[in-house]
Amino acid sequence: MMKLDEARIIKEQNLDPKSNKDKDLISTKLLEALEKDYYYVGFIRNPFTRLISGFRDKVLRRNRYKKDLIADIGHDNPTDQEKFYSFVKLIHKGKIKNLHFTQQYEKMKICSFPYDLLGQVETTDEQIPIMQSNTGLSDVEFPGSRSQTGQDSQSTQDTVNSRTASHRATQDVTASFFADMPPDILEMFYELYKMDFALTGYTKLGDPNFPYIVLPSKQ
Repeated sequence: MMKLDEARIIKEQNLDPKSNKDKDLISTKLLEALEKDYYYVGFIRNPFTRLISGFRDKVLRRNRYKKDLIADIGHDNPTDQEKFYSFVKLIHKGKIKNLHFTQQYEKMKICSFPYDLLGQVETTDEQIPIMQSNTGLSDVEFPGSRSQTGQDSQSTQDTVNSRTASHRATQDVTASFFADMPPDILEMFYELYKMDFALTGYTKLGDPNFPYIVLPSKQ
């Protein structure tokens, strides 16, 4: 569908897809065409918990980037904490590249893509009913978020059903990974995701509302 729309726009507007100027116009026209036909939904996540989730999955569970981490750490038997600190450094240096760790504002084009609904992974129970209502899909069941139920944040196999418990599990696991993090590495983390924090309103570790979004109050 996207390719057909692009071909139609190029033909109707007599545009040159090889021209940088026309490429921008083609992209704009495509967004306009897409906006008319679909209901666009995106979900964002707190940068702290998103990075830790990626680290636990890719490094601790799947043992990826082992050679890079060992080379950076300098010995063959690092702790999980040492791996995490090295992990942050290598992402910051561009030596570990993965879409799971890129900035959300850039990956999802938060400022330019015409989302109808931009929800939070942490509060899918609030956004899914809105999506269902706006699309006429109230009879369709959508899966919730592992992050919201706490499954993605637990160190045990117990199920966490309430938001309060999930909030606590997420906070505890995040705190354990960022505990005693050297200031220079923490600064790298904030530099990496500063635009995600700035554009989304996500709270940082230590905030009583962590890991949720808090929007600035209107004056």
